[in-house]
Amino acid sequence: MPDRRRPGEVRDAIRDYLRTVKREASVDEIQTAVTERLGNVPASSVRSSLRLSDLFSQTARGRYRLSGR
Repeated sequence: MPDRRRPGEVRDAIRDYLRTVKREASVDEIQTAVTERLGNVPASSVRSSLRLSDLFSQTARGRYRLSGR
């Protein structure tokens, strides 16, 4: 059975990474940071969190930043 994450855990790891780097980042950079923090996380979970959360804005294909909310 695959490891289950707490709701919002991947989203929070992405948010914390983008706050730390203070710039836009590629999906690959974000995936690496999330994996370093949480262990093995499917790329699909990272991509879904980026698309579905209003915390993040897509700046270009495959690049995201924190929204200016």
